[in-house]
Amino acid sequence: MAITGATAMDLEFFKKHGLEKSIWNSAPLGTQIQWFQQLMPSICGSGAELPVRCNDYNAPIFDGRAMAEVTSYVPQIVDRITSGVEVRVRRAAREKRKQQLAAALTYVVADADRAGRGGRGGSWRGVLPIGCFPVYLTLYPGRNKGDYDDTGCLKTYNDLASHHNELLKQAVSGLRSKHAGVRLMYADLYAQVADMVRSPETFAHAVAVVFSLVYVYCVHTQPAFKLKLYVCIHRSSGLKYGLRVCCGADGQGSYNYNNGARCGDSGSGACGDPENYLVWDGIHLTDAAYRSIADGWLDGAYCSPGILH
Repeated sequence: MAITGATAMDLEFFKKHGLEKSIWNSAPLGTQIQWFQQLMPSICGSGAELPVRCNDYNAPIFDGRAMAEVTSYVPQIVDRITSGVEVRVRRAAREKRKQQLAAALTYVVADADRAGRGGRGGSWRGVLPIGCFPVYLTLYPGRNKGDYDDTGCLKTYNDLASHHNELLKQAVSGLRSKHAGVRLMYADLYAQVADMVRSPETFAHAVAVVFSLVYVYCVHTQPAFKLKLYVCIHRSSGLKYGLRVCCGADGQGSYNYNNGARCGDSGSGACGDPENYLVWDGIHLTDAAYRSIADGWLDGAYCSPGILH
């Protein structure tokens, strides 16, 4: 279950701060957890997970609020996320006692707002280094070089993400102390994506290209067909295009991003080699990037301990 544009905080929180017009769905984290708990016994089984995206910071940022105000929301948002995780931990513990789950409970808590539901495992995806994303770089460019770090990302926006993630780490530590029987893993999604921006060539991966060839021949004077599939494996050049987007306004600006010609809009187009791009449309990553992220979580390079360890 996943809701586009979902937030951790309830709509009342945004109404209180005059931001309700910036929120375009009414299914925050708490609501989705309730839905998930109701549906899980009948259709999800014990291995399902609850993906929730955190858009709580986009609302005030896109509304033009000062960064100091946006940063002041962080503790409340992290508290709400932590409460949501704990609901799942407690439920999983009860199910474990009833012998409805596997012996080991596993949670992967990534940098911010998403957590696995327990049982056989799951993951929470969190706040990325948002100052590296073309939508922010284009809409809120720095006034001078000092506003950018050595990778070309906006310091202020990355500081917001780092603050969120640091508070989340503290929350994870508290959950570990309260629930010693639950295996809590911290996946450092922020560091992983920052490394992709800093050293994109190191994230090359194998790409399989499948193509077919159809033969036409005669059997007893009747035409017949034979299909053969061929798989060609080649290695990508890494995420060599840096912060430029694959699907957007090709050739426009420094990032191929134009807010008036976003991916799917008139005037936009998609690249022919997405396996070499980090950013898909200005605010989302590509499949190639997520493939590298999955590898880093599985082998432990960016997850302690690794999921497969």
